[in-house]
Amino acid sequence: SGMSDYISKPLRAADFERIVEKWIGHRPSRYAAIDADETAATSPESRPTTQKPIDISRAVSRMGNSREFFEEVVHVFLGHVPTLLAEAHAACASNDARRLEAVAHSLMGSAANVCAESTRALAEQLEKMARNGELEAAHAVLLDLDEHLGKLRDFMLGAQTEEEV
Repeated sequence: SGMSDYISKPLRAADFERIVEKWIGHRPSRYAAIDADETAATSPESRPTTQKPIDISRAVSRMGNSREFFEEVVHVFLGHVPTLLAEAHAACASNDARRLEAVAHSLMGSAANVCAESTRALAEQLEKMARNGELEAAHAVLLDLDEHLGKLRDFMLGAQTEEEV
């Protein structure tokens, strides 16, 4: 019904360019090396055992090696988090499993876009609990998510350079 293609989350500059090129004509991809690095960075054997709340290097790479763009995206993400958390708490309080599932899914996708893996994992857990109607248990996970996102915000405010992270 009019849709010719799509780009799945998490968003990657190389995926975007590939889809656009598919529909407007072929050009050599300037993101080919970035795409290869991203694929290698997301393989299970390449993931670090100790995990910071956000993988800045991987996120910057995913965003076309633009630290400025990464910082803008994270700023928007962190700005939207309080609204999502308020919606999740309201859904939990009113026993609205469908709304909680939708909010958790949105948070999961946003966290994946900025390479905040532990946030993504908590949001995924919350989404599954909501889907299964486990709202009492979901409330405890939501409280953990609140605390975790506060730490993520503090981490990003303290991260002045990539070397510090």
